Amino acid sequence: MRDSGRHTRNRGVRLVGAGEAKPVDLHPRTPNKVRRMLQAAMEMARCKIPFAHQGRSLAGVDCIGLIVCAAYAAGIRDLPDRRDYPRDPIGRELEQALDAYCIRILRPEPGAIALIRFQDRARHTALLTPAQMVHAWDQVGYVCCHSYGMWFRDRTRKLYRLPGTEDA
Repeated sequence: MRDSGRHTRNRGVRLVGAGEAKPVDLHPRTPNKVRRMLQAAMEMARCKIPFAHQGRSLAGVDCIGLIVCAAYAAGIRDLPDRRDYPRDPIGRELEQALDAYCIRILRPEPGAIALIRFQDRARHTALLTPAQMVHAWDQVGYVCCHSYGMWFRDRTRKLYRLPGTEDA
């Protein structure tokens, strides 16, 4: 499928919200902080928290704001969180920030952060569950949840784990 910039044209993506999100089925050894982080993100999708550039509250979040809020809800409070970035990331700024703080991983796992390329560069992030992804998507206007299907997997540039999530 052509990478058009209007992401809602992808008819293979079924957005979930307002109570439709599937419960997160996690392995029993999944760290508690990852569980809490994903529960917070799924709840934000269920409530359809609005997209808001540089948002960090239930009034609105952007893609990084969702991760920051979910991590904070899980007890991870030492995240570097700057809010002086433009709506469309410049160059590799988003990727460099994730490279500097997060742990690079090679395969998707619950609680992983996917750095996703739209058009010409990596400019979006999502949290992964075992079968879905949760993200604040400006094209639909709110936090949503849907399958981490081939369209998104093909555009995932890197995967990361937040430091501190391996603790209970």
